[in-house]
Amino acid sequence: QYDSLPSSRFDPEMADPAVKLRASARPIWLEESGDENPTSNQPASDPAVPGELSFQTIRELGQRLRAKQTTSVQLTEHCLKALEEKNPTLNCVVTLTKDLALKQAERADKELASGHDRGPLHGIPWGAKDLISVTGYPTTWGATQFREQQFVTDARVAQRLDEAGAVLVAKLSLGALAMGDKWFNGQTKNPWN
Repeated sequence: QYDSLPSSRFDPEMADPAVKLRASARPIWLEESGDENPTSNQPASDPAVPGELSFQTIRELGQRLRAKQTTSVQLTEHCLKALEEKNPTLNCVVTLTKDLALKQAERADKELASGHDRGPLHGIPWGAKDLISVTGYPTTWGATQFREQQFVTDARVAQRLDEAGAVLVAKLSLGALAMGDKWFNGQTKNPWN
């Protein structure tokens, strides 16, 4: 039947009241740490150290940005370099958005330096699956017939992330027409095997 919409969240355990209570609780990782600037007492480490920035949480990266231990440009360059180095093995990048990323990172650094903080994603690099339209870049949906397709407007999610000050570093692979792991450039590999 097409008269009723499907559930937006399927969770068979939700019938159990204890599970329902746990599911509605605020995740622990969203709780404030209690320390206004937990990284301020830590020595600034070199962001060029391999892995130093790659496995930090958004909160940790945001704290580093606000403590001036790194800049959005440094984070962005780190991510772009990692994508360039790992893509031959992983086959996960459809389009690197280097020019846009560096422009957005420079804007984020200027805004943060002037005291204009857009929130927790401000200056943080992100990658969009290649079904999210971004003006000036192809949106291929992973399919050969759409390799050159471009839209004249950004998808709402891209607009919202731009408004939040996030930095788009790449359009990332997805299976052709969002099915599976094979797209027009081959198969995307899982970095964790």
